[in-house]
Amino acid sequence: MSSKLLPIAEVATVKKERPKPPNAGKGRPKGVPNKATGALKEMILGALSKVGGEEYLVRQAEENPTAFLSLIAKVLPTELKSSDPGGFLVRVVTGVPPEEKGEA
Repeated sequence: MSSKLLPIAEVATVKKERPKPPNAGKGRPKGVPNKATGALKEMILGALSKVGGEEYLVRQAEENPTAFLSLIAKVLPTELKSSDPGGFLVRVVTGVPPEEKGEA
């Protein structure tokens, strides 16, 4: 009775296929928010509308600039892409006037 031994490399590559669950891969389509996220967004927009909408946000920007800028940081895209081969120009407006030449 002779038994043939497999080289170690061949033994390591033998994998058992496990059956997939019946609903595997049937998740939410890409880009579609879940129901809880959509409902929360609707509630936030409803509350914003009740307190004055855009005018309220302007008031918050003036009275609470740190909190307002934190909100802006959360809603602005974190990555910008351009289809123009030359790229694009980003201008940062801070509201702080540039220093005059000659002043130190």
